[in-house]
Amino acid sequence: MTATFSPMSDPKNHHYVPKMYLKNFATGEGRKASLVAVELETGKLFKPRLRRIASETDFNRIDIDGEDPYAVEKALSAVEGEISPALQEVIAARGFPSNEHRNLLLNLMAMLAVRNPRVRSTLGKFLGDIHEKSLSLMLQSRERWESMKQQAVKDGAPEMPEVDYEDVKHAFQSGQIEVQANKNYLVKLDLDMVEPVLQALNRRKWSFLSALEGNQFVTSDDPVVLDFFDGRERTLMNSPSFGVGGTFVFFALSPDLAIYGPLDAPDLPTELDARAVARINGMTMRHARRHALARSEDFMLQGNDGAYLTPIEMPEFIRRMSSGWHGTDQSRASARYRTRNASQHRI
Repeated sequence: MTATFSPMSDPKNHHYVPKMYLKNFATGEGRKASLVAVELETGKLFKPRLRRIASETDFNRIDIDGEDPYAVEKALSAVEGEISPALQEVIAARGFPSNEHRNLLLNLMAMLAVRNPRVRSTLGKFLGDIHEKSLSLMLQSRERWESMKQQAVKDGAPEMPEVDYEDVKHAFQSGQIEVQANKNYLVKLDLDMVEPVLQALNRRKWSFLSALEGNQFVTSDDPVVLDFFDGRERTLMNSPSFGVGGTFVFFALSPDLAIYGPLDAPDLPTELDARAVARINGMTMRHARRHALARSEDFMLQGNDGAYLTPIEMPEFIRRMSSGWHGTDQSRASARYRTRNASQHRI
């Protein structure tokens, strides 16, 4: 018997940053709720509806025989529904009313840190490269091809269709075969990574930071900021992780409240002035994937050259950076904006 599922209840637009979090930075209600977005490629300002930002069609969809394709998305929505009132209570109290509130907020942060297009793309590329190398080894000889096919079936893989070895080898070498990681597996990895990140977050000491009146924190489509406190350059062999010392985690909860968790790094003042908020906003924007998000255009940020900018000045700032190269496009200029300097990280 084949299971069927009603398309009426299928949520196709999946927010990898939940609307229940984004609404803290939005104006308007319901379907008309919107926020200010800065497009990092161009510096362009626009005002998207909440439902159309930080989301992808079928991001959490799975394709398993007999299973609801939207089971993961529905389960995550239920979890977010439990976290939502706790988040509002934390913001109202400007602290953790209870250990349960702390646990729920750290769960939200762990989910945001690992369940997003950037992490999935990185893992997908890594796994795809491994699969491509494995296929290349399989195709080194007909004997190895047949032997590895048989072993795969013994290990539980579905039996491959009868295809000629030379045809497969030619298709692979000519680039006609695209090797990709299985999406079902990537969705599973998203969920599996939450627990170890949550454990690492629990080992940090958390404090709440307030933006002084007249200032506002921004957030982004990748809002959990993790970085080295001293601003050292990231390399393949030296990247920050949630369990590594000398790092901090920053997460804006609302335009005037954020949470900060250092690990073997200095504490910060609990009330931040305009310059400190601007430096933090600069870090948040450099960590964003595509968009920085705010309640209004009335915020400041620090650029990679140390200058303090308003969002209105962003397009000109990116244009100036792009003029440093012959033929450089705005995408490269935007990438340069995200370059880290040690001076920017000292709040």
